[in-house]
Amino acid sequence: MDRLEAEIRAHGMNVFDRIDHAAGAPEAGVELRPTELIIFGNARGGTPLMQSVQTTRRSQRRTGREQNEQRAQRDVGSGCGHSVKAPLTNEDAG
Repeated sequence: MDRLEAEIRAHGMNVFDRIDHAAGAPEAGVELRPTELIIFGNARGGTPLMQSVQTTRRSQRRTGREQNEQRAQRDVGSGCGHSVKAPLTNEDAG
């Protein structure tokens, strides 16, 4: 993991955290082979992705009318009687 972290940093990304899951396993009375999670990224690449599907608890609990309006906005008519549905987003799951 140290080599991976060094490579991540060498490519201009930030390492936000390293989590050692195996270290916490004994607290639960179990054993876990070495298992680490490394959280990394950069603002230039990550921020646009986060902005594209940024939701709040309120946006996940829309009224029926709001849901119908959103569905109508997703439907893109071609003028020839055809309709194409945009892919569902995480907001649609609410």
